[in-house]
Amino acid sequence: MMIDLDLALDNLDNVARVGHDRFTARCPAHDDHNSSLSVARGSTVTLLLKCFAGCDFRDILAAITAKGANRGR
Repeated sequence: MMIDLDLALDNLDNVARVGHDRFTARCPAHDDHNSSLSVARGSTVTLLLKCFAGCDFRDILAAITAKGANRGR
C-alpha cells in the first residue's frame, strides 16, 4: 500500500514541522501522548514512519489508513 506524506499528515494528530519535509505527530497505533512518531518524505520511498515507542510500521500505516477511511464517512 502506498500513501503520500500529505495524506498521512492529514490523518495524524498534533503534527509539528521539525524540518524540510520532516514532522512529528502522535502515533495512531498506540495511545500516544508525547508525539513519538517521526514522519518524513523519503528520497527513494514515498513515506518514512518511525515510532520511538516501538510500534511496527505496518501497524502505524494501518492506523493512518483506517483513520482516513473513517473521516470519509
